[in-house]
Amino acid sequence: MLAYASSFDQIGPLTNNVEDAVLLLEIMAGKDEYDSTLSQKEVPNYFEEYAKVDTRKLRIAYIKECIEHTGLDPEIKAQLGKTIASLKSKGHVVEPVSFPFIDYAVPTYYVLTTAEASSNLSRYNGINYGYRCQRPRCGL
Repeated sequence: MLAYASSFDQIGPLTNNVEDAVLLLEIMAGKDEYDSTLSQKEVPNYFEEYAKVDTRKLRIAYIKECIEHTGLDPEIKAQLGKTIASLKSKGHVVEPVSFPFIDYAVPTYYVLTTAEASSNLSRYNGINYGYRCQRPRCGL
């Protein structure tokens, strides 16, 4: 992975289903003799815990400004509505929470990521990394 915007960069698996993600979490979590920055705590049996999820009633929140936003695709909004209704029908508590600053998220992202990217990518200046022509003026 190449550092782009350090406080935003994340790396991890993509899976076809939750069960595969849970199994990978069990493998990746916990101690690693080659990485002293990781937690030294024992790793619970995540798959066993996941199996209990169907029996528990959960409290789930969603950001209402996202669902009510005029820029949200109607098809996505409809699907989210169906998902919320399905969760409620299974006995889960699903409720909106307000985050009135949602319209500032993307502009903030652009300010922070471009600043971090310019700092992180400055090392690739063509002198230390990459091809450097030996002639005074290299032209194509």
